[in-house]
Amino acid sequence: MQEKPTISVTITTYNRAHLLPRAINSVLNQTYQNFELIIVDDCSTDNTKEVINTFSDSRIIYHRHTKNKGLLAATNTGWELTRGKYTCKLDDDDELLPNALEIVNKKFSELNQKGVKFLWFNCINAEMGKLCSIGLKKEGYITYEDVLSSKVQGDFWQVIDMELLGENRYNEGWWGGSGILWLRLLRKSMGYYIPETLYKAYRKHGVRMTFDRKSIIQHLSKILLLEMTFLEENGRDLKRLAPKKYGLKLNELGFYQMLKGDINDGRKTFYEAFKFHFSFKYFILFLFSFLIKSKQLKIFYIKFFNIG
Repeated sequence: MQEKPTISVTITTYNRAHLLPRAINSVLNQTYQNFELIIVDDCSTDNTKEVINTFSDSRIIYHRHTKNKGLLAATNTGWELTRGKYTCKLDDDDELLPNALEIVNKKFSELNQKGVKFLWFNCINAEMGKLCSIGLKKEGYITYEDVLSSKVQGDFWQVIDMELLGENRYNEGWWGGSGILWLRLLRKSMGYYIPETLYKAYRKHGVRMTFDRKSIIQHLSKILLLEMTFLEENGRDLKRLAPKKYGLKLNELGFYQMLKGDINDGRKTFYEAFKFHFSFKYFILFLFSFLIKSKQLKIFYIKFFNIG
């Protein structure tokens, strides 16, 4: 019977066969070898399967979706396939440093008696040579309150004990939203930060990747669901810990409600938001809602408006 792996690494991918070898090799070349590598192919139309088949290693588990379901669904699939005690994610265009899994195993062994089930490590931007996060400098615990109030920001490489993850999964009706899941886990168990850089993130591939306005319009329903879920689960705590950020989140919700055509709801949300964080930009949008129709508002947004 095959030995159960200690660590499961999941790569989700879609039409980026040319980038995959670097990510796969960074896992196979680890100094710690008791792992499995789960690759979830979200119904790629390029030669992804052929590239994966060039790697002859029994620890690679390849799963292909029969239709494109999106990143969150692919990540959920990876978790369902996981057999390891610990799970982590590796983007298909990034890489792990050679000793990453060895350090993960060592740190979990050391911290097990403290009940630590959620490790956070540094992630570095490979092109810029800078850390992708701010707010943490020394080893120690990370709380739900730290992350919610933005004392800790940016991208980290997280490794989770499957016992902590449990039945938690992404809502596949969201567009994005890993932050909500991390907050759910942090309510159950504090995270623990190790000031070591184990993950290299690549953001430039010769093709400009943008979070463009038209995509936001296309996914408005999913974005609205995400924003409303965040506020339902965390709004009361956020209002207490960081009122200004709470107001900003309400402003963003009101903005998306306006774009969706829910003008009255958007106005009510803006009115409440301005009590905590007045934004001239959003106030102008609030005034415009009395002057232009929803379709015109979308055109105005696509041409001129940036959120945040």
